[in-house]
Amino acid sequence: MVLALAVAGACTRPAATSRPAAKVVIEVIASPPDAEIWVDGRYVATVAEAVGGLRVPVGVHEVEITREGYYPYLVVVDVVEAAAPPPRIEATLFPVVREPPRP
Repeated sequence: MVLALAVAGACTRPAATSRPAAKVVIEVIASPPDAEIWVDGRYVATVAEAVGGLRVPVGVHEVEITREGYYPYLVVVDVVEAAAPPPRIEATLFPVVREPPRP
């Protein structure tokens, strides 16, 4: 039985080496500049901090741009390697209008 285990162990394949996922830059142009950018539910940066774009892995991503007191902007982006031109998101957030309380 010891021999069988040694032979079985010798026949296993070596682990495949995985190459890191390619990353692509998404350009984000939005107003107001202090709005926050969230990718796949994770905070990434403010619009002002994202000058030069955001590097994200190839694949489908949910990008949300938010700011307190404004309606959020949500878009799903399918990022592919070597896209020409690179993905670009342009958004203008609009303030939430609240009616004054009635007497």
